[in-house]
Amino acid sequence: MNFNIRFLICFIAVLSLVACDKHKISNDFIIQSNAEKLNGDAAELFKIRAAFAKTVASAMEDDEFRHYFKSNFCVLQEDLNHYKELLFARHFDDVVKADGATLRQLLEQHMDEEVRELFGDGLIEQVLDKDPAVVLKLPDLFRTFEWNPDKTIPMVVPMTPSSHLTFGEEVRFVAYFYNGRHDLVYNPMQSYFYCALRYSEDYFLMDKNTLINEKGISFYEILPQAQEAPNGMRDEILAGSIELPLLASGDIVAVNKMEVFKQWRQLYSYQKPSLYYSTNCQNTNCVRSCIPESESVLVLDTFLVRLSRILEYQQNFYLDDAQTYTFVCWSNTDEGFLKQINIPSLPHEYFEARSVQISLKEKDKCKPPRISFSREELGNGRAFVVNAFIKNMTNSFERVQFRSEMLVYSDAVEPCNLTHPVIPSFITVNSSICYPEQLDFVAYCDPPGRRRTSQSWFSVRY
Repeated sequence: MNFNIRFLICFIAVLSLVACDKHKISNDFIIQSNAEKLNGDAAELFKIRAAFAKTVASAMEDDEFRHYFKSNFCVLQEDLNHYKELLFARHFDDVVKADGATLRQLLEQHMDEEVRELFGDGLIEQVLDKDPAVVLKLPDLFRTFEWNPDKTIPMVVPMTPSSHLTFGEEVRFVAYFYNGRHDLVYNPMQSYFYCALRYSEDYFLMDKNTLINEKGISFYEILPQAQEAPNGMRDEILAGSIELPLLASGDIVAVNKMEVFKQWRQLYSYQKPSLYYSTNCQNTNCVRSCIPESESVLVLDTFLVRLSRILEYQQNFYLDDAQTYTFVCWSNTDEGFLKQINIPSLPHEYFEARSVQISLKEKDKCKPPRISFSREELGNGRAFVVNAFIKNMTNSFERVQFRSEMLVYSDAVEPCNLTHPVIPSFITVNSSICYPEQLDFVAYCDPPGRRRTSQSWFSVRY
């Protein structure tokens, strides 16, 4: 065979491995027909979120964009086992290509016929106006998977409202591939290597004057213990905030919720040593009775999830990587006492409560990246330090009652009352869903230690 012909055949074969034909699969239009099953704001959000996910998935064809995303947002924060979120309202002007093209320009180039029929050239403006907290996130469960962006193009799966009305009970998500192909899946983690497009878990977008977000939720609902710090930690909150000049209102900033919690813990949590083990007391059944009243405190010490099934109650319905853990406290002798302590947006993978195995079943770069997925409970976990002062305990008849709850903050607001079976006072939170985990108490003479369920525990000290 002629050398030039052999070279040409080899070149074509290599090229077929590098470049994928975007037109091999027909483009099915499903956004408008599914949005028509919803009403009002839900229908509008469905169109925006699905169209944007399809556009981002199309941009995943671009090698430089995949490398930009991986190198900037898929570097593990080792203290949390957590990948960063790409907050589009912050990063649209990032340069993502060697020719100087920005993220916004790249996405505009990848809007297909279906998207342009819905939004013309205005999709990005709609995102900034009506979905400013949307992010792209590689799920933390993929931290055990070695992603080579030169060989694998991820699917993009949007969190859309009322999926039981659009896709039905058996499938909850549309998963988009770069070439316009879509698949309807129940849980993408059991199907594909993918990135989630959803409402931010890490960031709280708020008016810097009121500290209230677009849903009317105050930052002090997210971190209620901050209200007890000097000036409500307002200076620290705003000092760490991120300006978002692309938004129409110049007063909207983004705050990383976990970073503010860490700052609260460093500056304002209870740092004094435990007195229980250093106090000589003849009454060994009630060491607290030998501690001066001014130092007779109760502190929420640590929290741990040891069985990961409590991270999966909703089977990935919110495409969530984190939950907010809230602890509400009452006193049987102090009727006016009611206190809430939160750990905001703590990543599931922080606890290291499960072992996950993920491998590619489909290794052809030009085909949807199907995976095999399995998980195993480890039966232990890593404790998270809180160090939150609860109250002084000076009444020998006192019991401090605890209720712990897991909260997910997403697109919808479904108010949830955190109540006690006997005590009438309660706290209302504006999360998307809440899961009760534990109801327990600490009595005046109880020693420090853990209050546990079969799957988690919190510890107290004094």
